[in-house]
Amino acid sequence: MGKGCAFSALTVLVLQGTMTALAAVLSDFMTEPMLDAISMTGGILIFCIGFNLMWPKMIKVANLLPALVITVIIACI
Repeated sequence: MGKGCAFSALTVLVLQGTMTALAAVLSDFMTEPMLDAISMTGGILIFCIGFNLMWPKMIKVANLLPALVITVIIACI
């Protein structure tokens, strides 16, 4: 519980505060189908991470991260 704990608390405050403010701003933009699509895409990415834990690195999950952005674009259409 020294200086490191204080610096960690400050970092967590800034990061979580930023995410909360961003969520409040985006709440008007995000629709229910859009959130469902993002959730489904995230679930698939988590499945791929588990797949890589079971077998050698067969799927490069970091290359699939743009799918989250593409999912939002498709859900807007």
